[in-house]
Amino acid sequence: MEKTIVQFNKTAKQGYGTSGSATVDISANDVFVKGIRFVNNAGPDGGQAVALRVANDRIAIYQFSIQGYQDTLLTAYGIHFFRECEVYGVVDFIFGKSRVVLRNCDIYVRKRTEGTVNMITAQGRGQVEDTGIVLHNYSIKADKDLQPYPQIKSFLGRPWYGYSQTIVRECFLDKLIDLEGWLPNNDKKSLC
Repeated sequence: MEKTIVQFNKTAKQGYGTSGSATVDISANDVFVKGIRFVNNAGPDGGQAVALRVANDRIAIYQFSIQGYQDTLLTAYGIHFFRECEVYGVVDFIFGKSRVVLRNCDIYVRKRTEGTVNMITAQGRGQVEDTGIVLHNYSIKADKDLQPYPQIKSFLGRPWYGYSQTIVRECFLDKLIDLEGWLPNNDKKSLC
């Protein structure tokens, strides 16, 4: 992941939409990818800008670095497994409606505009869906640009839909995570 780097700077603001802003889109079944860095370098004020979008079944990502700010990793739908990866972001940067496990990964929360709030996950599950995010045996740390700003609150995530589920298991949470842990979603239309 130090030698092979794929980067771009598309954003939803530029008319691509969230999914269309992805630097890389993996939309096939039975995919295994190892040792690459995917970057969306739209920056902290770029808005929705996906570095990696995965959609379909049995997609495995191993020893990856996925770097962005808002909406870094979109696990759109399907079954996905990430191991020994790095994920960088600020808002809803691990999100989607899939069944996904991130194991033995490092998650780095970055700095965005001062006075704002960081949220790591946003899982979207409707009433009859069998989906969720599992974060297992990983660590959440402040990236070097966020370390000097302890006043910026960071949360494990927020629900994207009314039946959202995210499991955090056997993980190291740096002191940057707010004691509340989770933010409620006040968006009435998402409560289906």
